[in-house]
Parts: sequence; structure tokens; C-alpha cells
Amino acid sequence: MSDTEDQLDINALVYALVKIIVSQVWFLDSCDDDVLDPRIALKHSEYIFYELEQLTPASRREIIASLNELATNAEASQPREYTHNDGYIKFVREFAIDLALEDEDRPPSDGNTFNVSS
Repeated sequence: MSDTEDQLDINALVYALVKIIVSQVWFLDSCDDDVLDPRIALKHSEYIFYELEQLTPASRREIIASLNELATNAEASQPREYTHNDGYIKFVREFAIDLALEDEDRPPSDGNTFNVSS
């Protein structure tokens, strides 16, 4: 194994983890009530968002960038994978927006405001 094969690719790692997170939240959000109690699904979705909200603004921007990349890749995949339908793509885009809006609503602790575009 060469040194380059053994190097940690943070971007690929973040992208893969974001894809897994979105897949889980998509499942929790879209599964039938007879498969999973809606209260349990909501509780788990809220926990995931809570953990993401605890990240630094820079980390959240990285996740938002990965979410946007995930949506763009889903739009471009032909034929589309099972989950890559228009509803999934919209869900991913809204996930990114919701995560970004949390920073806008959160009062800054150091007097600086978070700008999603920065």
C-alpha cells in the first residue's frame, strides 16, 4: 500500500457521512407510520439536527457544501438511483437550507454573525 492510498481524505469522509445522515433522516421522514412510530421518527430526526447544530459554523458550512454536492450529484445521476428522485433531491436541498437557517436564527456568542455565503 502506498502512502497516498493510506492518507485520510477528509472531504470524502465528510461527504460519505453526510450521505449516510441524509439517508437516515430521509428514511425517518418518509417511512410509513405502520413501519415506524412517527414520534420515534421525529425524536431521532430531532436528535440528528441537534448534534449538527452543535458543530462550529465552519463545520456546518462544510456539511452544507456536501449537501449541495450530494443534491447536484443526485440530479446528474442517470439513471437515477432509487433514492435519487425529485422528492429526495428537494429533501436534500431543504436539509441544507434548514441547517443554514439555524445559524441565522442563533444569537452569536462572540458578537459576529454567521453568513452562509462566506
